[in-house]
Amino acid sequence: MFLLEKLNNQNEAFNELHHIINLIPAKIYWKNTEGGYLGRNYCALQAHQTLKIENKKSTLESILGLSDYDIYPKETAEIYRKNDILALEKECEIIEEEPLTLPNGKIIVHLSSKTPLRNKTGKIIGVIGTSIEITRFTQESSVKDTLKKVNSSVKSIHKLSSYTKFQNLHFTPREIDVLHLLIQGQTAKKIAEHFHLSSRTIEGHIERLKIKMNANSKYDLLEKIYELMKYCEINS
Repeated sequence: MFLLEKLNNQNEAFNELHHIINLIPAKIYWKNTEGGYLGRNYCALQAHQTLKIENKKSTLESILGLSDYDIYPKETAEIYRKNDILALEKECEIIEEEPLTLPNGKIIVHLSSKTPLRNKTGKIIGVIGTSIEITRFTQESSVKDTLKKVNSSVKSIHKLSSYTKFQNLHFTPREIDVLHLLIQGQTAKKIAEHFHLSSRTIEGHIERLKIKMNANSKYDLLEKIYELMKYCEINS
């Protein structure tokens, strides 16, 4: 009777732990030393479904036995495997930023912790990992770096109107003004308030600038403006 009660208590503790792991808002997963998945939490499954890496019919067990090479593009899988091996070789936790290319070509970034997984005797039997998406934070950091580069490269964005002859581009005075404030880190809303215009009008200017510079995002636009300035300064 005592043994049965002890087993029931252990099962309850295991189920409670499993429930807690599934509630943690971060991807948790564990693999064997060869890279085959041994398990994961619900957040890891849900993330794959949201990103369309797996379909809605996938379960927690769908990943068992698969490796990163079965799930992700080769370049991504190689990064994941390299970091797993590094944790195994060093026998300690490593923390790295890991980019992931999605099926639609978009790249997101995770901050991942990889730690050796040990059995009860202390023998290393694999790797346990935790990953949190940090794409937005890395993009914001990149934008800030770009702003610094543009500001250090050119004293005034208004010089751009005389530089564009090299690329057959034409920017309106208003677009130059909008660029000037974008480089200072202003949002479309703040720029609109500065010029007493609607946010939609300013967003329209930004969209036309992106089209002229063949840019996919505000960060991309600023990077290309910076490259244009460097090119024009060299050739002026």
